[in-house]
Amino acid sequence: MERSKQVQQQEYISNMLIACVVIVFLIAFALYNRSKIKSKANKILTAHREMIENQNELLSKRNNELLELDEEKNNFINILSHDLRAPINNITALAGLLAMDDNLSESQVGSIKHIAAESRRLNKMVTRILDVERIESKSTEDFRELDLSPVLEKVLKNYKQQALDKKITLQLDTEGEHKVMGLEQYLFHVFENLLSNAIKFSPLGEAIWIRVIKKDGQHLINFTDGGPGMTEEDQQLMFKKFQRLSAKPTAGERSTGLGLSIVAKYTELLGGKLTWESAPNEGTTFTVSLKAV
Repeated sequence: MERSKQVQQQEYISNMLIACVVIVFLIAFALYNRSKIKSKANKILTAHREMIENQNELLSKRNNELLELDEEKNNFINILSHDLRAPINNITALAGLLAMDDNLSESQVGSIKHIAAESRRLNKMVTRILDVERIESKSTEDFRELDLSPVLEKVLKNYKQQALDKKITLQLDTEGEHKVMGLEQYLFHVFENLLSNAIKFSPLGEAIWIRVIKKDGQHLINFTDGGPGMTEEDQQLMFKKFQRLSAKPTAGERSTGLGLSIVAKYTELLGGKLTWESAPNEGTTFTVSLKAV
């Protein structure tokens, strides 16, 4: 009986030892696996970190290359534009001299005037290309107090003949002074491009309204045309440089695709806001909001 108890006790102890060994083995195995998994995870993290560092280095290198290319492009455009101005101005001057000849026929005078007009248009295109590069470089000057009305009147005067050629009526609705802080050059380019676009895309015989309204400390300058309006897709694309929209000028006018990108940039530099309302076949209204002073 006593011997049976001893045997049972030995078996119990043996089983306990085996159980402890198994538990220790399982714990060791779990710790080994955990260490192995952790080591593998660390290797993966290290590999990812190295990949990210390599990608960042590559992106930094490409960014520097793009900056260098952009600087080269700007220099090239400035040099090319400068070199283009001399022959263009010579053509304009020579056309003016030729037009002074009293012995020319009406047809010859018309051709000379056409040459002068095309050279002026080309000169304006060169100027607008330079404008885009200049405003992208954030080149600014000291602002001063300006009245909007004389600037708008000057713009309308410059585009009077272009509007008459399409039998378009230009209506300016502004009374009193409308003072803002800015540069006349910036304001002129904003209004000029908006009016030019309105004339280009308005059908013959339409009217274009330019209204200045003061509201909540802001001057709202509205340019409203009776053109074809813009699709949703056009409205997403219209501020991109050199972007041609689906609507076409109504008298075959040409477009550089720079006008609205210049308007947006100059409005931003003036501390203003540009908004618009447009729908297909319902015309377009652009509104420039500038802080009143």
